[in-house]
Amino acid sequence: MSLGNTAERFGNFWDSWEGGVTYLNQSRRLHYGVGAFRLTQTYDPDLDVVVRERRVGMLGLVSYPFHKFLRIEGSVVARHSNEHRLRNGDVESLDLVTNGIALVQDNTVWTMQGPTRGSRWYLAGSYTRDLTSGRGNYGSVQAEYRGYFQPLPLTISATRLVARNSFGPDAQQSYLGGLYTLRGYDWRVLSGEKTVSLQQELRAPLLRGTVLGFPGTFPLPPVGVAGFADAGFAWDFLGERHLGSAGFGVYIGGGVYPSIRWNWAWRTPDFQHWVSRPVRQFLIAYDF
Repeated sequence: MSLGNTAERFGNFWDSWEGGVTYLNQSRRLHYGVGAFRLTQTYDPDLDVVVRERRVGMLGLVSYPFHKFLRIEGSVVARHSNEHRLRNGDVESLDLVTNGIALVQDNTVWTMQGPTRGSRWYLAGSYTRDLTSGRGNYGSVQAEYRGYFQPLPLTISATRLVARNSFGPDAQQSYLGGLYTLRGYDWRVLSGEKTVSLQQELRAPLLRGTVLGFPGTFPLPPVGVAGFADAGFAWDFLGERHLGSAGFGVYIGGGVYPSIRWNWAWRTPDFQHWVSRPVRQFLIAYDF
């Protein structure tokens, strides 16, 4: 259950209440849930801002585990939007229904160093139908793979591959760049209806088990180092664009806790020529 008010951003106190309630039943192997909501704002990825969009609707959820490592999930969301923004810039009042399905396989082994062995596969698809005019129809497909192994004791190799594709009259853009998908670049440096990002990282501890002895016994968080390489590809009406980077990072914490991290990344526009000076970035986040 949630409740909030967006009058500070958009004004009109009484019309800015938003909230939702969801009932979830996990008493049997087949999990299911139902909910209702009224929302007054949404994030517009094309403008990179939060915009006004009043929506009222209902949702249904279902999840079935084939076994403890594999499950299938489904969802349906029906809503009426008073100020829905189409990709061409028009703002219309529409009735929208989104159906989604996802297949998830996850046998990742977690330790105090975070995910260390195993893999996670995620394949999802959804289709949004505009019942009013058809102009807001679009579909989306996403596939993601994460793999982990230990080439040496206490050393972790982590790989993440994400591919997205959107299609239809109101096909949505995907964006790459920034601290989490293409290190060394600004946010949203690449965009397209089709995108692929690949990240490879090798993590190793520098200091762990260090204890501060004064004024009392106080264990310090571990310090680690990581080498990484990223690549991003995007396709739109202009054709293919791609960028890459490689570098290293030093972090405090990490594992099952957020890490405080500094990255130094060398950028490449074509995977053949590299800039001479690295870009330094700071972030606080969980390891992928």
